[in-house]
Amino acid sequence: MTQSDALAEPITHEGTIFRKTNVHRGRQMFITPQNSTMQYLCYARTILDPSTPEAGWENGKHETALILLSGEAEVAVGADRFTLSERDSVYIPRGAAIAVKTRSSADLAEFSAEVEGHYPLQMVRYSDIKDDKSLHFTAGGPATTRDLNILIGKTCGQVVF
Repeated sequence: MTQSDALAEPITHEGTIFRKTNVHRGRQMFITPQNSTMQYLCYARTILDPSTPEAGWENGKHETALILLSGEAEVAVGADRFTLSERDSVYIPRGAAIAVKTRSSADLAEFSAEVEGHYPLQMVRYSDIKDDKSLHFTAGGPATTRDLNILIGKTCGQVVF
């Protein structure tokens, strides 16, 4: 499937449910306060592969969290460079130029919100939080059990993602 084929396939929006956020290549913003009930939060997804190995953007007034869902990615924020592995994340302050690339494939979730302050860039490795019981725990009952990882939290920026 080419990028134009993927973008031609409609993104289904049913109230607060957005489906098929994985059918594109590159970066695409899906959820904003203008098209959802979210008051502040925006959600985008960047999917890279050999046909679309990189994406870049500026986050303007938004602080941004990137969480690598799968694959491996190199993230550049200004002069800073990080290599993300699965479940790693990075907090990016407002006013940043962001570039993401991969040599194989990468699927990144992006969460952002406008913020007044400027907070420091912070890399969060999954390996650093997975054994911390306050950041990695199981929640829910027998039919709704979830394994939760707090990768970006109140220690990063103003908004808790």
